Amino acid sequence: MPTPIGEQFIHAFCAGDLDEFRFLICESSRGEGKTSHAVIAMLAMAERITELGMASALPYRVGVVRDTWKNLSRTTIESLKDLQRQGLPIQFIEQESEAAIRDATGRELVHFWFFGLDRPADADRFQGFTCGCLWLEEVAPAADFSTGVPQESFGIGMTSVRQEGVPLRVVVTMNPPDEDHWIVTVEQYLATLGRQEIRVHRFFMPPGHKAEHFRVLAAEARDKAEGERWERAAKRFDAYRERSRQALEAIGRGDLATRLIAGERSGVKVGEPVVPQFSHRLHVSQAPVTIYPHLPIVRGFDTALHPGCVWLQCLPANGGVNVIGSRAGVNLGMAQFILEEVLPFQEKYGLKRRGVQRPGQDIWRRGVPAGQTWRDIGDPSAATPDSSNSERSAKLTIENMLGTHFEPGPVAFSARVQALHAAFLRRGRGERMFIQIDREENKKLIAALAGRAHYPVDASGKVTATAEAFKRATDPEYSALIDGLGYALAVLYPAHLWLKATQRSRAPSEPLSPAKTWLDV
Repeated sequence: MPTPIGEQFIHAFCAGDLDEFRFLICESSRGEGKTSHAVIAMLAMAERITELGMASALPYRVGVVRDTWKNLSRTTIESLKDLQRQGLPIQFIEQESEAAIRDATGRELVHFWFFGLDRPADADRFQGFTCGCLWLEEVAPAADFSTGVPQESFGIGMTSVRQEGVPLRVVVTMNPPDEDHWIVTVEQYLATLGRQEIRVHRFFMPPGHKAEHFRVLAAEARDKAEGERWERAAKRFDAYRERSRQALEAIGRGDLATRLIAGERSGVKVGEPVVPQFSHRLHVSQAPVTIYPHLPIVRGFDTALHPGCVWLQCLPANGGVNVIGSRAGVNLGMAQFILEEVLPFQEKYGLKRRGVQRPGQDIWRRGVPAGQTWRDIGDPSAATPDSSNSERSAKLTIENMLGTHFEPGPVAFSARVQALHAAFLRRGRGERMFIQIDREENKKLIAALAGRAHYPVDASGKVTATAEAFKRATDPEYSALIDGLGYALAVLYPAHLWLKATQRSRAPSEPLSPAKTWLDV
């Protein structure tokens, strides 16, 4: 029996004009019944299509998408099997890659196609696929074992939602995501389009909503025995939630307890952070960092297909580094990235271009404050010629458009990582840490340092700390910012030089005193 919020979700799924497209999100902590309510909604849609005299359009075709086939089979498909055991007339076919719900006459009402994004065969089936409903399960990662559904799947899947003669829907059932997850951006974008034929509906089931519903059913039961059954069900669900919370906190995963049990949106620790020394409290400045016009500004570039740029200033006498800002792009050429991200950021802070660019003209130095100098450091592969033009490279594009000389950073990934580790370990002058990051202009960089840039961890706890593993496990916009900062720090502050200086400063001039206890005796 649907919960009150579940009933609202089912009604919103089925209501509306036939030509109205609806995007629905059902969000809750784990175990509240999101998947079950989605199946009931799709079955109710088939009934509505029949009532409208359009039964010939059935079955209602549903494409079900999850990050991996393993997660799909052990969660979504298993939930459908639970419904089957409770009496839902659902049949699994094609080695459980599809399922169908039929009525008493054998007529097919709803047909499900399951797509695990890690299986090449599923990707091939997705091409040319047509459905009335795209169902995305758990788009946000739950932990190390779940990567979440990539945004490209939403974009490609949307092109498949074109079944003739039925209302078209996209449904997202999920635990609370990060605040900056792509699904949040999509929801906000669609809601602000202002198009009459597109409706966005979001439903949140608060933690314990199902147990509360069970207790209402217990109070309304026809007899004592039925009431006791509902009350036991409520107690079992409460015990499940508390047991799960304690288990997650016991292994140090309070981040997962916040999302999966408390139902709150928060960041999730996924894998092993590339920069474990980062501390939000120590390295993120409470006030905006100062931009000094008499000090050089260093730009750290990652020049791959998904480029990134980090702006920083080095304070005198090794007093520290201020990270002024950072920007990342996805699927952008370097020229487009400079025009859309680099120049607007600099213009925002008064570093404006003046005049019109002419061939061979330095367009940057004419517009910067008196005494301002620039230094560009980045990916050594930037000098590789573009595949479409042997005379063009990212290095030349940066030099021509920004009027600077591009310095290659180290090829070795280890040199960048060690420089990052050393920079975030060391202290600056006074009470400040060596690295101070502007809070407002580096939100994605801060997220990357906090764990969005990470190495994968397998089921045994083994960390694969290689450049290739880092790139595979990390979204490109986060890896680009980590690389951009790493290239700059590896050239400006190589880790081995800092370690040598540290060892010299700590060299004892006399024998070490005997070790003391905490009682100082």
